[in-house]
Amino acid sequence: MGQNFKAWDLDEAIGYYEQLRNKPEDIYESERVFFFPLLYKARSVLDVGCAAGGFYNIIRTVNPKIKYTGIDVSEGMVDAAKKVFPGADFRVTSGKKIEFADNSFDLVVSLGVLNHVPDYRSFIKECYRVSKRYCLLDLPRLLPKSYTFNEADSYMVLKDRFHSNKPVEDKETKVPYVLADAAEVFGFLKDDLKPAVVLAKGYFGKCDKSVTMPFDQVCFTVVCIEKGRRKTEIITDLPKEIRWRLKEENIGFTEPFERILK
Repeated sequence: MGQNFKAWDLDEAIGYYEQLRNKPEDIYESERVFFFPLLYKARSVLDVGCAAGGFYNIIRTVNPKIKYTGIDVSEGMVDAAKKVFPGADFRVTSGKKIEFADNSFDLVVSLGVLNHVPDYRSFIKECYRVSKRYCLLDLPRLLPKSYTFNEADSYMVLKDRFHSNKPVEDKETKVPYVLADAAEVFGFLKDDLKPAVVLAKGYFGKCDKSVTMPFDQVCFTVVCIEKGRRKTEIITDLPKEIRWRLKEENIGFTEPFERILK
């Protein structure tokens, strides 16, 4: 199942992402409960899927002392980021393995990426591997039911977001829009990663018009994963339908959401 990496290298895609999310106020409500506290705790951060570098500006605005590294599969995006922020460390990555040693960064951030990565398990494992303590991720779009992802009926056409009248064929900008069973994802986080804590915040919503999928709504979910040696604790602020799905598959969690980055 392809990811159409070439779509992110189009000039129109780069132009779109150059204007997207580059100020602290652009951080979504579901993200900011984790994002800002984590930045004050971390001395180093890896931004996986950095696009045109907007998060560099946000992160350094919040914590000017943090050591930032950004990686992306798109050479065009990385070139654009380097032009805007010439002093920052931006690198092109293969999209398979993150080219850093285990426990290299206090914090690994990847927001707006996993919903385009069909093999989300391998992606998350790599983020977790290079993290010394925390991972902040938004997950594939979650469903309160068993589901097998099919790229043929769940995808995004990027050109529908471009601010350009230049003719571009749909297939050139068609990328996966990944949906997943909530129980499957949280089961993976708990059993495969074996972290100390998973904090999760999410809400149901409709997708942008650029998305085609077989459901009216999905659960947009952000997780903060903390490494440690103790038994995994899952703490959630999630819709009741998602909580019921976790209970159905005997995935234990704590509610309501009372603990934030102690």
